[in-house]
Amino acid sequence: MKLNINRLINEEAKGSPDLPGWFQTTRKRRSRRRAAVKHMDRKKLAHDSIMNFRKADTMLRRYLDRKVSHTGVYPTQHRLLMELDSNPSCSQVELAEKFDVSAAAIAVSLKKLEKGGYITRLADESDNRINQVSITEKGKEVINSAYLREAQAKVEHRVPNSGMAVLLDAGMEKGIHPAKKQIAGERLALLALTKTYGIEGVNGESPYYKSMEIKNDTVIVSFERAKMWISGKNCFESKNFEVASEDRVFYPAKAWIERSKILVKSEHVPHPVAVRYGFKNYVEGDVYCDGLPLGSFRSDNW
Repeated sequence: MKLNINRLINEEAKGSPDLPGWFQTTRKRRSRRRAAVKHMDRKKLAHDSIMNFRKADTMLRRYLDRKVSHTGVYPTQHRLLMELDSNPSCSQVELAEKFDVSAAAIAVSLKKLEKGGYITRLADESDNRINQVSITEKGKEVINSAYLREAQAKVEHRVPNSGMAVLLDAGMEKGIHPAKKQIAGERLALLALTKTYGIEGVNGESPYYKSMEIKNDTVIVSFERAKMWISGKNCFESKNFEVASEDRVFYPAKAWIERSKILVKSEHVPHPVAVRYGFKNYVEGDVYCDGLPLGSFRSDNW
């Protein structure tokens, strides 16, 4: 018979005489009761964890779909762009073999991408029958993984009991499975120690962009989870910041650290309105707090 453990516990708390004999408050019975309650807690925890995973996955997919919907680039074409970014100047024949489809099918996808300005096709100098395909800057923007990292950071802040280990300083330019897995494991362990086990005196969360303030030609950036100090890989500077004015053109900027804030300016942008950090497909992070790297971010939504 399936038992309603919650009902039994509530009745016992009220002193109900209708409790079954095996549930009387002897030491042995209490032990069994605690085990049953603990089992229920584990089931609830597992259920909540699965639901949070589903929620995070749904939010991530919706965010990315919204990001690329206006481009008209379909998932299969997105994979083509990623391949061209990793292996520049592929031929149509090589792409067809890579994706195990016909040359005609590849030609249709490439024609649409070329029309959108995401790729260029040029005849091979040694053989006019062969087209060399290259990705454009517009195409690189579509597959910029910084948007994926941004989506992950947003999910972390919106899904309860979740956390994200930032690996901006431990990735690989031409691969999604970096070799530095020990770093990832250690940072995930720090998250578990602080957020799950409540260990004090240990920081497991990377700094996170909070806000910016503009003073003349300088942007002052503030962060969450960085109450005292921020440090740089290169002393107290960073080489991964960019700023833009109303024209929305970003220029590399000088960035220096003052305690828990970062000041950013560029001689090319006398009136900045937006700032970005590490917002590229691949970048090596160089800003830290308590040994944990700052994730890429942007203040704009362009």
